[in-house]
Amino acid sequence: DRALLAAAGVFALCLLAVAWPMLLWWKWEYTKPESYYGYATFVPAIVGFMLWARRKELAAVPLKPFAPALALVALFLTLLVVAVKQEMQAIMSGTFLLTVAASVWALCGTRMVRGPAAFPLLYLWLMAPLPGPLLN
Repeated sequence: DRALLAAAGVFALCLLAVAWPMLLWWKWEYTKPESYYGYATFVPAIVGFMLWARRKELAAVPLKPFAPALALVALFLTLLVVAVKQEMQAIMSGTFLLTVAASVWALCGTRMVRGPAAFPLLYLWLMAPLPGPLLN
């Protein structure tokens, strides 16, 4: 279990390093004057509270890694790298959040993603700024 947790931590740090340009863009979107996304900085804290409030449900679900989800992680991570290189902000946001969801699925299993972690994972999508044409 410790080796799996250590690997997950290293992966999370690497994911943040790859997604750093997107995170800087998100920060700019959140803090610009008259932003539609002023609330978005609170989303991770709200998700953390949701997970804490469901801690008994989360603990009751056995962690059973789902290896086939690693293919999705690799796909979404590749698309994230391409989107970062091409500076496609909307694609960066989507692939980052899909990578996070697929990583949780791979690490924790289907029962966790369909069960107590489903709503918090969906709630994270409120952090992603909408593409300009869609917003307008």
